[in-house]
Amino acid sequence: MFLIYSRVSTQEQADPNGSSLVEQNRKGKAIAQLRNAQTFDIATYEDAGVSGSIILTERPSGGRMMADGPRNSMCGNSI
Repeated sequence: MFLIYSRVSTQEQADPNGSSLVEQNRKGKAIAQLRNAQTFDIATYEDAGVSGSIILTERPSGGRMMADGPRNSMCGNSI
């Protein structure tokens, strides 16, 4: 299972014309597919307008991702 987490700090960045969650998700999915993941093996989580200074588990989607992921078996990539 590949978990992709995307975040931007402001609502303006979340706009499709901004620096975009869409682009972060696209890159995450490309990495997963390079590692032979099937579409059904990929889960995406997005936090728009959430500061990076907030601990991941305290962010709305970040907390869900950490709860959904298998314990002790996740590795991460930053894009």
